[in-house]
Amino acid sequence: MQSPTTTLGSREDLDRVNSQSVRRTITAAVRETVSIEGPIELDRLARSIGQRFGYDRLRATRKDFILDCVPRALIHGTQLGSFAWPEQLDRDTWRGFRSTSVGVTRPLSEIAPEEIINAMAASCGPRGLDEEALMRETIGKFGQRRLTQGTTERLAACIALAVKTGRLLRIGQTIRAGA
Repeated sequence: MQSPTTTLGSREDLDRVNSQSVRRTITAAVRETVSIEGPIELDRLARSIGQRFGYDRLRATRKDFILDCVPRALIHGTQLGSFAWPEQLDRDTWRGFRSTSVGVTRPLSEIAPEEIINAMAASCGPRGLDEEALMRETIGKFGQRRLTQGTTERLAACIALAVKTGRLLRIGQTIRAGA
């Protein structure tokens, strides 16, 4: 689903860091966006909110102000990135993923590792795939075609994490869905 696009305020409002009213507006918009689009990478979330104040690009101070308004309970960070999660989603038991629509660009760095792992588990199924085939199947679910170095590194890190947690099983050269 798409993030909301209604205007939240003027450009000047994002410079009013001491305004409780602006903070409340941003926090409400964050909760709304995360409930629709989450898990969502924090930089992407800040850009989405910034656009609703009329900015295509955000200075670091404005981005930091927006991120300061994100409720800490929604944020989960790992070495693979920091993401805001909807309150109703349990990261440990959630098995969903969102396919990326044609014409939409969604870099793997902006997709939560849990979501990538869920797509991997769905891709390889009980019979399994070799690592490269699994990577190709997975990027296809996210609307991508080419395995670049960055994409391969992110997918390899997700596979390693998934094997460590039992979500994927590595048997010889084959990777299968786990728990």
